[in-house]
Amino acid sequence: MGDYQVGVTGSYGHTLDGRVYDHYVNNGKDHPASILETLAQRLHDHAITDALEELIDGRNVVAIMGGHSLKRSDPNYIKVAQISGELTRRGYLMTSGGGPGAMEATHLGAWFAYRSQVELEDAVEILAASLPIVSGKKDYSRSRNMG
Repeated sequence: MGDYQVGVTGSYGHTLDGRVYDHYVNNGKDHPASILETLAQRLHDHAITDALEELIDGRNVVAIMGGHSLKRSDPNYIKVAQISGELTRRGYLMTSGGGPGAMEATHLGAWFAYRSQVELEDAVEILAASLPIVSGKKDYSRSRNMG
């Protein structure tokens, strides 16, 4: 139960991430009506912050933000991935805002940092041929970020 299946429409909605996101949306997003929901969100945020502080303690962190409109087929997409791969090899922890475009390329580059250029190019080609990520729309059939 809950596994994302590439190309299977709606399968993302059955994952833990998808169910958590649906709960967040269905309970008022940033403005829930219930004080209990507000407290649960704050507790969640505190736990994430605490875990992130432990993860990055003593590490050199580089963040790439924005660039939502950068298409996977754009030559700059692979350039961002290559830069991210090089920084990863130099010991930097790559982070982003988690969105599509340049932020997705950031995580792809970090993931492929110790693989060949051909493997990275093949991955970008596969992603470029897949459905685009549409910001702000609930479309669970789309490709998900690799981070």
